[in-house]
Amino acid sequence: AKFLDSDTMRSSVNSYYQLLHDHKVDDKTVAMRGAPGGVLATFANAFVLTLGAPLFLLGAAFWFLPCFLPWLLNKRMTFYIGYSSTVKILAGLMTFPVALWAAYRVLFHITGSPLQSGAGSGALVLLGYFCEYYLGWAANMQTRIKAFLLPADKAAMLLQHRDAILKQLL
Repeated sequence: AKFLDSDTMRSSVNSYYQLLHDHKVDDKTVAMRGAPGGVLATFANAFVLTLGAPLFLLGAAFWFLPCFLPWLLNKRMTFYIGYSSTVKILAGLMTFPVALWAAYRVLFHITGSPLQSGAGSGALVLLGYFCEYYLGWAANMQTRIKAFLLPADKAAMLLQHRDAILKQLL
């Protein structure tokens, strides 16, 4: 690899980021525009988002309050900023078990089976993780749409600058 701390490299990167700023796009959008199979990946991503929407809504509805309360508590309290994460963690240690206990009790009341209630509570935990991944997929879809809508001449020019910088790195 060549020297990374050179004036040429610095000016190339600065001009590239200035172009990105002028065209109101980011590097990920340009990279996606240059990636092969972009249209197929966009439709596959849209398909996954469409199928996953009901699961996302169910998980978001259940986990909204346990996630929102620690944030709200942290926002309402006035203290040293260094305690922010500690307050959120301690509040989460109280709200998450209460939410899971309540879900277990409701499921037990409906099913009458501790095993099914436990499995249902476990499924709710997995729905929380699914919601997190779903939000990542949605952000990825937004980037893909931006890349798809980027005019071809601008995309070619930005990709050319990006490739030139990558060649300098290798």
